[in-house]
Parts: sequence; C-alpha cells; structure tokens
Amino acid sequence: MHLQNNINLEAGLNPIEIVIDDLGVETSKIPVAILPKGYRIKNMTIISKDPFVSNLTTGQTNEDSCIKARLQVGDNITSDLFLERTEVITTGPISANTGSYFSNPIIYPADKKIYLETWIVPRVWTSGGNISTARRMMGGAGTQNAGLNFGGFESSQSNTTEEYNGNSWSGGGNLATARYGLQGCGTQTAGLSFSGYSTGYHTTTEEYDGSAWSGGGNLNTGRYAGAGCGTQTAGLCIGGDAGVTEEYNGSTWTNTQDLNTARFFTGGCGTQNAGLVFGGYSGVNVTEEYDGSTWTISNDLNIWRSHLCGAGTQNAGLSFGGYDQTLYYSTTEEYDGLSWSIANNLNVDKRSLAGCGSQNAGLCSGGYAGSSNLNTSEEYTSVNISQVTPSGSLTLNITIA
Repeated sequence: MHLQNNINLEAGLNPIEIVIDDLGVETSKIPVAILPKGYRIKNMTIISKDPFVSNLTTGQTNEDSCIKARLQVGDNITSDLFLERTEVITTGPISANTGSYFSNPIIYPADKKIYLETWIVPRVWTSGGNISTARRMMGGAGTQNAGLNFGGFESSQSNTTEEYNGNSWSGGGNLATARYGLQGCGTQTAGLSFSGYSTGYHTTTEEYDGSAWSGGGNLNTGRYAGAGCGTQTAGLCIGGDAGVTEEYNGSTWTNTQDLNTARFFTGGCGTQNAGLVFGGYSGVNVTEEYDGSTWTISNDLNIWRSHLCGAGTQNAGLSFGGYDQTLYYSTTEEYDGLSWSIANNLNVDKRSLAGCGSQNAGLCSGGYAGSSNLNTSEEYTSVNISQVTPSGSLTLNITIA
C-alpha cells in the first residue's frame, strides 16, 4: 500500500486518503497517522471511493471484489485492535460504502500510532456445469467436487438424482419416493435425504450409497422446506412446517429441542453437534446455533430472505440466494461463528436452490428465477490474486477530541 500522507492529527475532522495498490497481502506496515498525546478518538469512518475490478477468466462474470479493513491504535503493528470487529467494505459498481468505528477510549498519555490494515477476500461465484433436469426445491449434499442433488419440483414432484464431479453432472440412482421441499446431508457416497412433500408431508428417509437409495428410519414429524446438516449416521433435520428438530443416528430419528423461532424455507449447515440455521418465512432473519442439545440465538442475517440455501460449518457458514415474497436475491453472506458479512453475489437472482460444500468451496444448483426452473449451477471459489486489479482508493476520516 502506498500511503499518500502520514500526518499528525489536530482536533476536528481529519481526512487521510490512502491509495491501495497492493491487494492480497496485509497492507499496513507503517502507521497512517499519529494520535497526539492528550487526545482521544471519537469516531473513525472508512469510505470506499471507487470500485476495484476483478479481471476474471471466461465464465467468471461477477466483477465485484471485496476487501476487509481493520483499525489498530498502539505502538506497533501488533497492537490490539481499536475495535473488536472487522469491517467489510464491498467494492464494485457501488459508488461508496462506509464502515464506521465508534469508541470512547481514554485520553492517551503519549503519542499513539494509528494503523489501517486492508486485505482482499477474493471469493466469487463462477459458472459450473448444468444439471440435466431443471428443478427447484431439491435436496443437496456433498462437496464442490463431489456434489449430490436429488428430488425437487419439475412440473410435479421428482425422484431424479444427479452427481457432480467438479465439472459436470451425471445421473445417479433415483429416489424411491419422488418429493420436493426435502432436505439432505452427508456425502456423494453416503448421502441422506429426508422429509418433503408430494400429496402430503413426508416422514420418508432414504440413504444413498453412491449408486442407489434405500429406506432409512422415518422422521417422527412429517414436514417440508426445513434445513438439514450432518452426516448419514449423524444427521440433523431442522424446522420446516414444524419448528421441531430431530437427530438421526443411522437408523432412527429422535426429537430434541425445538427452534426458538419456528420457521420454514430456511437455510442451514454444520453438523449434528454444531448446527446452524438462518433466515426463513415469513420475515425471519434470525440465526440460531445448535450444540447437540440446545438452540441459541445468534446475530441476524444482514438481509432477510426465505427460500435460501446454506453450506459450510457453524464457524464458517455460507448463505446464498433467497426470496422475500417480492424480490429474488443473489445475496451471499459469510458467517464467522458470531456475525454475518456481505460477500460477492451469485450471478443470478434465484430461490429454492440446492447447496453443499464449504464456505471456501460452495456449490449451488437448480432453483427458480421467477418464470422457470433453472438447470444451472455455480461454484463459490477463491480468485487468484493476480486476477484482481485495484482501481480506487479508501478515505479514512478520524474525529478526535
């Protein structure tokens, strides 16, 4: 990073413009300003003035990139954070995004250095192979390079299963019971499908061995449009038309604690002992964490959505897509175990898609875009740093007293 100026502050608003020219590494090795002794900081604001452009390869159509900024005050670059949070500043076609830092620290007895750290978070959604049968409201399981989707709605309920190899989809063994709004978890060779709807709510559970589905133990409560996570032998069925949570041990389902906020068309991810659920119908942006016995409310999604999807873990979750009964969303948010931050959007606004994978390597397929079912898939991956070219600057405004 080239620092355009490095000045001592005086009382009042003091703009410092910092030009970014080296993304992808920690950018602050020298202080951006000096806080004189006898003063304290009242407010800090970071403004992204211009977009950063990602020079993406063929098929990578999202031209947004994302940087994070963090402020430190102290005597060296290992000083404690000025605030216990990291501000995400999304760049791209947006004219300006502002992150504000408020505090009321003590008056410092000596001059203190102010450091601004920035680094790139270059994850974007890129086009993957098309699924053979356009569907929505499917179940999903597996990883980005070994994904699985099953069931869903075509013109009616479907029993279709498809497997992904990181490049293309191919047919797998059909579900024994066609249904939509079902949930899934596990892997491509040890998958689990449960719940759903056709002529009524299903308690049906099926297990996949990599080629064929076989019957498992039924849920205690039939439902659809909930969330699922875990493995074939340690699965978790969350919410749906019921607020009930059930755990699977490989043969039977057992009721456990209900969600604090009952909802359906929700997203979820994680494991049986560390589950995460978020969003849902109607107007629910609540996030809850599960520890194997109890649900605890955490911080809300930034943008409320139902019909969304999830991937990852409780400490590194991913939510994407969705619907608010009026608009379709391409919104993606990342969870760090405490709060959600806005990340790069899907390439298409859509709802009722299937998802799997991790926060660093997510996969979504199918869905609905308002007029027809989709046969597309998208992969969430890290962009090579060399593909991202900064073309703007940040302004740091500091008010002291």
